[in-house]
Amino acid sequence: MRERNLILQFRDDFSKEYEPPDYFNLTRWTKWRGDIKAEDGYAIIRAITTQSPGPGVMAFGGFATREKRFNPELRGTNGLESSLVDYIHEGEFLNKWLDMYGRPSQVEDPTVGRYIMGWSLTIANYYGQIGCEKDNEKDRGVQVHLDWMSKRGLHIALVRNIVPGDFEKYPEWDPEKQTVDEIIEQGPFIARPCVALAVRRYPRGRGDNPVGHRYGLYLTDNGNTLYWTLDGNVMDTVDITGHFSSSPESVRDGAYVTIAAGGSYQNNVWKVDDVEIYISKL
Repeated sequence: MRERNLILQFRDDFSKEYEPPDYFNLTRWTKWRGDIKAEDGYAIIRAITTQSPGPGVMAFGGFATREKRFNPELRGTNGLESSLVDYIHEGEFLNKWLDMYGRPSQVEDPTVGRYIMGWSLTIANYYGQIGCEKDNEKDRGVQVHLDWMSKRGLHIALVRNIVPGDFEKYPEWDPEKQTVDEIIEQGPFIARPCVALAVRRYPRGRGDNPVGHRYGLYLTDNGNTLYWTLDGNVMDTVDITGHFSSSPESVRDGAYVTIAAGGSYQNNVWKVDDVEIYISKL
């Protein structure tokens, strides 16, 4: 279970609906991509694309806290939780095709099948997912994200952004030499644009549907320890000592939260609820 005695610093249950043109509380949140609205007590993320079918074609959506949250310099413990209530899609499947290693392919990969969608929670000094940073020397972020595939099932990964020195410290995954399962078993590795710190796989038919669960992302020990939770249970914990302290100015005033998603259909809709941000008392 996550730490006790934390202070609820921020909460939004999206119970209040807003008038056009915003449809969302833009005093607390900023839109990242796609269309966002509060409706029926949920945050609705809608991502639509008019692209033609092709390898890696996806639509993205999400929203972020307008202000930096958490304790200054991420001191103590800081974290967030949110529920992924539902995901639906309409229109043609466009992501044709990616193979097991995310490379363009002329046919559907027999192991992966279709890449259905992804969803993530990010704590960073910038808006967006890991990979959106503009300055790898200074920007810092951590993330838990899921990738849902029709045949392989679900991957949930705990990651951080790549910073100077990582390529000397961690192996970079070369799909020509190793399978994804082999590199996962070896521990942390670089899978651009991130360092994968811990990865779990839920095979198809064995609890791989990611909706209907509550996810959390926490930093403790003054930003030196990172863990993620599933329905209130701690799943993976990793030591990231030095990641934030190597760029203390990035989180001097805390960090932003981004809730983001990407789907492989023309019209993708995620239903999100109960965002809560926790801090420890300093």
